[in-house]
Amino acid sequence: MAVLVHGRVQLADGVVAVQRGRQHWLLARHQGRAALVSLTAGASSCRMARRLAAGHGHGRLDWVLLLDPVASEVMACWQGLGHRVVAPHQGRAGLAFGQRLRSDGLSLELLADRGQPMLLRIGQLRWRLLPRPQALLALQRQRRLGPVDGTWLGFQPNRVQRRWLAGGGMEVGL
Repeated sequence: MAVLVHGRVQLADGVVAVQRGRQHWLLARHQGRAALVSLTAGASSCRMARRLAAGHGHGRLDWVLLLDPVASEVMACWQGLGHRVVAPHQGRAGLAFGQRLRSDGLSLELLADRGQPMLLRIGQLRWRLLPRPQALLALQRQRRLGPVDGTWLGFQPNRVQRRWLAGGGMEVGL
């Protein structure tokens, strides 16, 4: 029975969001595959990402997106965690507008060329990722996305931002 329950959980689609201080991670899971988004790229962040992935049964991730604008001294750690690692280089975004990170059942794309609002697809689930307040501002200025299943924030929203986010009636993962 335990093996069946574990197998069902392992193959389920979903999002696991973890926050520790100003560090935020999002693990997207689809039918035994996984991908990770991290706001920070330092050694402690990579160690936490490894524990998060391993704790959910993932030894190697399809892809990892690092949103830290500061170059990481531990890229080997990140490269050991994911088949593909996308990170900013010299102040440029690691993922350009119009590009998409993609693997079976998992995809991530920028929704605007500024602010880094993103749309994450996990099977049939759609999550918007807003790593910084500028991403929320960019999203507010855009046309509607349509329905989303959740929102991941890499920052603590103020009262006005919370009210705008709550207006969509969707789950918000901080």
